[in-house]
Amino acid sequence: MKNLKILPLLLVTTFAFAAEDWKGTVDQSQLDFGGMVGLGNMGGATGFGVVGTVSKKIINQGFVPDMNNSASVEIQIGPVFLPTHTPFFYSGLLRWDFKKDENIGFYAIGGIGGFTAGSAFGTSATIFPRFGVGVMWDVFKGPILVRGELSHELIAVGIVVPLFY
Repeated sequence: MKNLKILPLLLVTTFAFAAEDWKGTVDQSQLDFGGMVGLGNMGGATGFGVVGTVSKKIINQGFVPDMNNSASVEIQIGPVFLPTHTPFFYSGLLRWDFKKDENIGFYAIGGIGGFTAGSAFGTSATIFPRFGVGVMWDVFKGPILVRGELSHELIAVGIVVPLFY
C-alpha cells in the first residue's frame, strides 16, 4: 500500500524534470553552415539531392517565452540529380528551433522554395511554398551537429557547424 502512495509523487517528479528540459540555456551560435544529402523531389521526379545550408539567427529567445526557442533565417541551395536532368534546388526559410536539452533540438521550417533546370529542359524556374520539420542532434559532443530534415521536397541527413561569436 505504501508503494501506491509513492507512485503519484514519482509521476509528478518525472513530469517536472521533463518540463525543465525545454528551459535550458539559449544557444550562443548566431551563424550556422552545413550540408545535407538525401532524397530530393522536384516536380514529381525523385533523385539524389546535395544541399548546402547557411542560417543566421534573428531572434535569440523566440515566440514562446517559457521555452528555449529561437528563430533563424536559412538559405538552402544545391543540385538534385534526377534520371533525366539535374535541376538546381533553392529555398529561403524561417527556421524555428526548439532546444530540448544540451544534446537535441527540434525545428520547423517555412518559406519559399523552388528549382531551376534551365531552358534546355523546358522550364526556367519554379517557386512554391515550403514547409517541413527536422532535428539537430549533438552526437559527437563537439562543434558538429547531425541534422535530419523531412519536407515534401527533401528527405535528408547531414551536418551543421555552428559558429559562435
